[in-house]
Amino acid sequence: MKIIPLGGLGEIGKNMMVIESQKEMVIIDCGIMFPDEEFLGIDLILPDFSYIRAKKEKLKAILITHGHEDHIGGIPFLYKEFSHVPIYAPKLAIELIKGKLNEHRIVYEQDNLRVIGSRSLVKVSKDFEAEFISVNHSIPDSFSIALSTPQGVILHTGDFKIDNEGNDQHIFDFFRFSALGEKGVQLLMSDSTNVERRFMDMTEKDVSENLKKLIKDAPGRVIVATFASNILRVGEVAKLGIEMGKKVALFGRNMEGNFEIAKKLGYINVDDANILNSKNLKSYPEDKQLLITTGSQGEPMSALSLISQGLHKSIKIRPEDTVILSASVIPGNEKVVSKIINNIVLQGAEVYYQGIKQIHVSGHATRDQLQFMLRMIKPKFFMPVHGEPRHLMHHSDMVMKLGWPDKNVILARNGNVIELSQDKAEIVDNILLNSVFVDGTMVGDVNKLIRERKTMSEDGVIIAIAGVRVLGDEIECIPDVISKGFFIGNDLKSIQEEVKGIISRVVIEYIHNKGLDYNALNNLVKKGIERYVQSKFHQNPMVITRIVEIESQ
Repeated sequence: MKIIPLGGLGEIGKNMMVIESQKEMVIIDCGIMFPDEEFLGIDLILPDFSYIRAKKEKLKAILITHGHEDHIGGIPFLYKEFSHVPIYAPKLAIELIKGKLNEHRIVYEQDNLRVIGSRSLVKVSKDFEAEFISVNHSIPDSFSIALSTPQGVILHTGDFKIDNEGNDQHIFDFFRFSALGEKGVQLLMSDSTNVERRFMDMTEKDVSENLKKLIKDAPGRVIVATFASNILRVGEVAKLGIEMGKKVALFGRNMEGNFEIAKKLGYINVDDANILNSKNLKSYPEDKQLLITTGSQGEPMSALSLISQGLHKSIKIRPEDTVILSASVIPGNEKVVSKIINNIVLQGAEVYYQGIKQIHVSGHATRDQLQFMLRMIKPKFFMPVHGEPRHLMHHSDMVMKLGWPDKNVILARNGNVIELSQDKAEIVDNILLNSVFVDGTMVGDVNKLIRERKTMSEDGVIIAIAGVRVLGDEIECIPDVISKGFFIGNDLKSIQEEVKGIISRVVIEYIHNKGLDYNALNNLVKKGIERYVQSKFHQNPMVITRIVEIESQ
């Protein structure tokens, strides 16, 4: 039995796990990762599907733990190539997947999107049988997957925590996990995100009480920003607002879409009469409004970001407003979130966020809960998943300190091939995984494109154009230079003239000695400008050259 993580190990995002027998293969999750600022202009990062592509005939099923983007966001891109493969997923995740397929204009077979529920037992192929076991998380319909294989049971926890006091309709299924532990689990793959936190000091119920007090005490309009995917939180905030006599409005495409799906499935129960849209918002007093928006992570085009800059077409900040960021800030987003908070504060509104008020709790198990899961399952082998390198390392150390032998703990990374048998689990090989980027409609390895964008963003661009006319022994060169993000100051004109001089000298000398060769001229002019700029300014702008022939009159 082989286990190959294609994403999610060594990073937070693009979770994807391949489990392969001699003749068959299944996938658990297919997520995306959102790029940070170094990936200029890139929309999404996908797992590399090359390994699956090479063994397409073996793939029997795609199993989904829950409906978050880092677990289902890659499905449309995978489905384009593997539409024959059934997807088994919770009902909320199925609806979210349908929305994504429709958005990508992908025609799908309804029979291939198969809804599972708590304790669903699915015989997906000859070698694999999957059982879905309820857990708590920040989205309804979250499950662990117990996969029965020829080498025993592999349990993948998915994202989980233990919090049966929340407003999720599914409780953490202690009985099924305990029964699995008693029966015997060969390998446990467990969520590592929150391993550095010792205890879960709050529950969703505590957060609800704190939000209730803030909403109740607010003198005017209330604006709450949170993850669009945190459907339980969104539903709870809407319910609290309505209980206090407020009308609720939602802003953000994903927020509105997820809210409608959750209402349709019964995860959010509110009367439509209490829901406003941007058109009828002005017909209600502002102190009777509660707005739920995207933008808790400072996304540039999110509702909260536009509101904070005064650019939103429907909402302007008032001094009486109370703004609540009910989410933790993902590492790397601190600066942009801080900027939003400061913008709102400068406009006179009150802002509450995690750190000054307890208004968010993670959807991931803390160290004590991870230990509880481990002791309950009692696996023979253990592999940490879903985390950055330090999370995986700390989780492995924790397990070994609890008595598991070093050789039974697999500290893997994306691309490792883990071989699992009755007697051992070990990394036996590694496959090369490339970064797969989505940029608009382009999908693929665009590292060269990113490097070019980075160069232009840091050092600018110089475009050198030269018209060339050759009449016998007479060579005429008419150069022009355009620069963006590079030449500045009072010397701009003189610098451009120097560059034009370089172009003319290089072109005339080369044609005089060797004749007209456009490729060679483009390269020589490019190198000449680069040497000049580097020696004089110690900069490395992108240089683009075009040599064109001017027809003789």
